[in-house]
Amino acid sequence: MAVKMDELERRIDKLEYHQQLLMRMMKHTEMQLYYLIIEKNLSRKETEDLLNLCENLNKEVEKQKAEGFVTFNPLLIDLKKKLIPSISPEELIEACLTQGVYVALMEVLKKSL
Repeated sequence: MAVKMDELERRIDKLEYHQQLLMRMMKHTEMQLYYLIIEKNLSRKETEDLLNLCENLNKEVEKQKAEGFVTFNPLLIDLKKKLIPSISPEELIEACLTQGVYVALMEVLKKSL
């Protein structure tokens, strides 16, 4: 049975309203990376790309620390170059630190800002 267009519109409106309420709730939690993903309206692919970028940079910072590096400006430059334009490095760093993900990476990037 086909759902009528006006019924779909009502359902979409309700979902959007519920999403707005959930966003208000999430703003006050520690899950700030997820909040940022939703707030910036990232697709699943964009989210996967973002998390892969963070994972790769996190591995690189650990490698560089083991090799005795003390400055990590090139990693910040790489992040800025590859980061989704709708998200600033500062937003990403604060969201990850609040949520407790990629902490080692985000701490060195924060110092490089």
